Amino acid sequence: MRTIFMILCSVLLTACGTQQQQIATGDNSRNALDWSGIYAGWLGSDSVQTVIRLNENDTYQMERTTKDGRPETSDGSFEWNKEGGAVAIDGKSYRVGENRLDLLNEQGQPAGSLVKLDNPLQEKYWKLVELSGNPVTTAEGQREAYIIFKSFDNRYHGNGGCNGYSGGYELLDNGRIKLLPAISTQMACPNGMDTEAALHEVLRKADTYIVTGDTLVLTKARMAPMARFEAVYLR
Repeated sequence: MRTIFMILCSVLLTACGTQQQQIATGDNSRNALDWSGIYAGWLGSDSVQTVIRLNENDTYQMERTTKDGRPETSDGSFEWNKEGGAVAIDGKSYRVGENRLDLLNEQGQPAGSLVKLDNPLQEKYWKLVELSGNPVTTAEGQREAYIIFKSFDNRYHGNGGCNGYSGGYELLDNGRIKLLPAISTQMACPNGMDTEAALHEVLRKADTYIVTGDTLVLTKARMAPMARFEAVYLR
């Protein structure tokens, strides 16, 4: 009798364990979707431009552009709900869907959506690290040279090491890009002017971009890389 009781207990424990495992590994957004990446769109009653990057290690970076054009950034860790279908970021809940994030209101209803970007060029802070095969260094007191390609209005902006600049761009087929002439401030700096002049020359000539992982190369046709950048996300 005791042997039968022990067998029954063993069967019940195994069944419970299997059921719990099935619940834990059931399909949900967290384990069934390719959710890591960059999402962009307009949120809130004021239609604030919002960019959120979700990383595989459950960290995030967020950038919100205010009415006066100033970016507000935040970062940290996010938490999944117990169902694995939504994440909590900065005290707000976002439902994770196929290539989208839906901001949820207090009643759990969608109050705006962000769409996952499919082009790795956009919404990244690309730090300039090489020009014509030569490494670029940032001297003490000098601004870091970089470029960002925004997804909202197809404009790029950045700094050449001294002056800020901005312009428009158009993405074409097969990794081609059309960069419209940049408008730049006209400050004079003791350092960085040579790098800045060379970078603007690249922006005038480049018609091709290649993104490999966290590296961006700008070049002209099949020529050698004119400029190389490394990604620093949402900075």
